Amino acid sequence: VPPPAAISNAIYDAVGVRLRELPMTPARLAASLQSRDRD
Repeated sequence: VPPPAAISNAIYDAVGVRLRELPMTPARLAASLQSRDRD
């Protein structure tokens, strides 16, 4: 498994948000979490 895919899977396993774009930044993770919480 390539490193970015492994990191994306680890983030998904930890917080339930799938990041599909690089770079996977804390800001993108926070935005994804906020978006998920609004739904």
